[in-house]
Amino acid sequence: MRNEEHECPIRDAFERLGIKGLDIILTHTATQVDRVLYELHRLEGDGPGEVARLLFGTACVNEVLSLASDVFEETECLSHSREQRIIARIAKGTHTLADIDWIRSRAGALTDDRLLEMRPFDGGDSEAKELNRKVVRGRVPHTCHWIQQTIQPGERHLVIKEVVEGEFLTTRHSLVAVYLDVIGEDPGLAGHLAPKPIDEVAA
Repeated sequence: MRNEEHECPIRDAFERLGIKGLDIILTHTATQVDRVLYELHRLEGDGPGEVARLLFGTACVNEVLSLASDVFEETECLSHSREQRIIARIAKGTHTLADIDWIRSRAGALTDDRLLEMRPFDGGDSEAKELNRKVVRGRVPHTCHWIQQTIQPGERHLVIKEVVEGEFLTTRHSLVAVYLDVIGEDPGLAGHLAPKPIDEVAA
């Protein structure tokens, strides 16, 4: 018996781009094409050429790769502008749930190496010695140090272990908190997403 699930190279190519489902593959809208080109440009090594050749044919590879580069740069430019507007709204406390959903979707694409770049306590008054840091997927729920929201089991997050004024301290940082620190370049920005104290809300 043939295993048809593994005999569709074009579907495999789309899945390599992170796009799954024949309903998406067969829906040729401008948005879907842009997404294909964007994800194509993000592939490493020989990936862009290999996937472009499979999806569009050998004769079109150079043209497709050039177009993918243009789409990627335009998308990143637009995303950066939107990102800056959202960051400004978070700082002012005027952000929306849609803003946070957008940040969360971008944060999910961060590599482990980028997560490890977080420096949430730089410039603090207390003397701290970092022992180690690592990216983990917890088996039980945890709480994000900055946002005070639950990090669900299986969700990637950063764990930092330190000695602060003679006491051991372990903090956990969600993807959103890390994103706002590393990409937003503001260690305290995620704190604006934490629930406000009751007395502050009442005032």
